[in-house]
Amino acid sequence: MKTTALATLLTVLLLLPNLGQAQSFDASRAPVLKKAKEWRSARNEVTMTLGDTLTTDYYHNLLVSGGYDRHLTNWLSLGAALGYALPIKTTLAGSIEDERGTASKPYEIPATHLGLTAEGHISFIPFYGKQLWRGKRALAYDFHVTLGAGVIQTQWNSDADVNADGEFLFAPSAGVGFRFFIKDNVALRLEVRDHLARMTTHADRLGNVQDAQWENLVMLNLGISVFIPSEVVHEE
Repeated sequence: MKTTALATLLTVLLLLPNLGQAQSFDASRAPVLKKAKEWRSARNEVTMTLGDTLTTDYYHNLLVSGGYDRHLTNWLSLGAALGYALPIKTTLAGSIEDERGTASKPYEIPATHLGLTAEGHISFIPFYGKQLWRGKRALAYDFHVTLGAGVIQTQWNSDADVNADGEFLFAPSAGVGFRFFIKDNVALRLEVRDHLARMTTHADRLGNVQDAQWENLVMLNLGISVFIPSEVVHEE
């Protein structure tokens, strides 16, 4: 019994220094855990975008636009955009003009193209993360969904013989896209947007305007964004 008690006492005495070291552990020497960056939260985003319509028959609409978004949280933003489209005839339009025109009397396709565009929108970011670029550099990215509404201007080919005027049309829109942050305050954007409008796209060869129909103006957009302020907020 005495031997067992003595052994227990020696064991406790040997453990006491270790317990004291555990209690006096210096927390400042522990590794620092990095807090995740909130790339969008409480920041302003100014964007320049170049886009093109993918579903129009007679004109490509090369849309140059500028936009502003206020990121209320890391996953929600409100914004607006204003743009102007430069018309470029499609291969189909050129073929019709060549077929119906002559050297002495050229034929101009009686079709509409876009002019001014303006919209307000709301964007949601369901997921985001980081992706290795060429196995070396980690790029932050996000996937966003945008819903909006605004107006688009349609204009007739000014050289065509059509007795009709352009007009401004209401156009709701929806789209999805990605941002890739190449710097803390600079991101590249890739988006697909669909603008829905009831519009007249062309007239017949005699200049008679066809009835308006619902059209899906699907656009592929490439852009660059600058974020203000330039510093990224970290999670609390």
